[in-house]
Amino acid sequence: MKSRMLKKVTAMLIVGAFALGTIGTAATAEEVAAPETEAVEMLETETAEELLELNEGAGETECHVTYCYNGEGGFVSETITVPAGAAVLDYLPTPAVTGKVFRGWRTEAGVMVDASTAAYDGMTVAAVFHTHKPSVVPGKEATCTEPGLTEGSVCETCGEILTAQGGIPAKGHDEEILPRVEPTETETGLTEGKKCKVCGIVTVEQQVIPATGGEETETYTVTYAYLDAEQNLVTGTVPVRKGQLVLEVLPTVSVEGKEFQHWVIVDDEGNKEIVTDSMTANGNLYVSAVMKRPSVHTHTPVEVDGVAATCTQDGRNPGTICGECGDILQGMEVIPAKGHTEEVIPEVPATEKETGLTEGKKCSVCGEILKVQEVIPVLEHTHQLSFVDGVPATEEQDGTAAHYVCSGCGKLFADSGASQELSTEDIVIKAVGKTEEPETEEPETEESETEETEEPETEESEPETKGSETEKGGTSRSDKNSNSAASSDQDTSPNTGDNTNVFGWLFALLASGAAVVYVLKKRIFA
Repeated sequence: MKSRMLKKVTAMLIVGAFALGTIGTAATAEEVAAPETEAVEMLETETAEELLELNEGAGETECHVTYCYNGEGGFVSETITVPAGAAVLDYLPTPAVTGKVFRGWRTEAGVMVDASTAAYDGMTVAAVFHTHKPSVVPGKEATCTEPGLTEGSVCETCGEILTAQGGIPAKGHDEEILPRVEPTETETGLTEGKKCKVCGIVTVEQQVIPATGGEETETYTVTYAYLDAEQNLVTGTVPVRKGQLVLEVLPTVSVEGKEFQHWVIVDDEGNKEIVTDSMTANGNLYVSAVMKRPSVHTHTPVEVDGVAATCTQDGRNPGTICGECGDILQGMEVIPAKGHTEEVIPEVPATEKETGLTEGKKCSVCGEILKVQEVIPVLEHTHQLSFVDGVPATEEQDGTAAHYVCSGCGKLFADSGASQELSTEDIVIKAVGKTEEPETEEPETEESETEETEEPETEESEPETKGSETEKGGTSRSDKNSNSAASSDQDTSPNTGDNTNVFGWLFALLASGAAVVYVLKKRIFA
């Protein structure tokens, strides 16, 4: 079971390492594919229960991810908790900011987050917005026969249509009459025609009227009638030859406030027949113009305030529109968007203790972040060494050895390359008067003195001499030992705090005194 768990952990680590990239760089598709396949093969034979057991003992299962962006009300920064190694994109929101288009999330390393980006503890992502850069699309004026287009705009960067072009209906022809040309005996004539005064296109072609050739042609009369703007009856007559098109001889009727529809023939019984383009005269005719009063819409003017242009949105001048149909009656011209006014956000250098930020950009008018500042990692510590001269030791004061000290971290080093670190004890030079005698010398002195004091026991013939010598010598040695102990105590005890030699000297002094007492007793009882 342990080997299986080890397999699983190894596979998960392989996938995690390649998903995050090696040493902070994004892995390629080829780099990710191989370890993922191997990890799947290692895991595909395991049961769901085994995977659950592995997850329960895997340690930390959650991590903290921070996302940030400039929202409507200012800078937004939130930290969320997500499963470690999960696709972080599934847990991140989709921010909406007016005038901006959200493009995705970007990590501290500048890599865009996608469906394969795994979450890790301490992960920070920033929203990437796209701000449209409007480009005007010129409008097209309508002609007599072709519709036009209003002015529009698109984004130069992404090509998205920002302002759609509206259709402008074709203007239609502004017709003028081409007068009729009567034929003669030798020359042909022309029927009445029409053409556009603007574009020159002939809207009603003139037909050729054959020359009369000197022969008389039967002629008829066409009587026409219509009502003018004041509803007065207007009548007239025009001649028409037998077989001639009736519409060729009838006038063009124009009445203010009315639209001409067509001519109708009215017979004696009151029957009506519309005059068509192909109808010819075959007798006297009475025709009447059929007019239509168009439906009239009276605009209701409504004053509209202007809208100032922003960095990203077009504005409009104040004007007047119809409150019913919405037609623009006056003003309301489009004011193009101003575009952003860039302002540099200074770089914040990283230190050995704090992270920094790269240079960024924002709009000084609306505050939108145009270039997100990236986090600069904390710098590695570099020792800044300075040489410190040594201070010689005196009889009473300790000295210090020459060394180097780092102004940043305060560490001590023996060389300028900082290869040998020193402690504060390493640079202390003991005071000259603090030299201590070895502890092993004192016991030997005591033994020799003890032996000398015991000699009177074997040489009884010279007790007084030896006793006096012993007494003399003992006293001398005792004084000497006392002086030596006092000197040692004075020299060493206050400075070092080491009482070992003091006790040795005391022991020697007591031993000497005991020897003296012993000799005196021997002499008394002898």
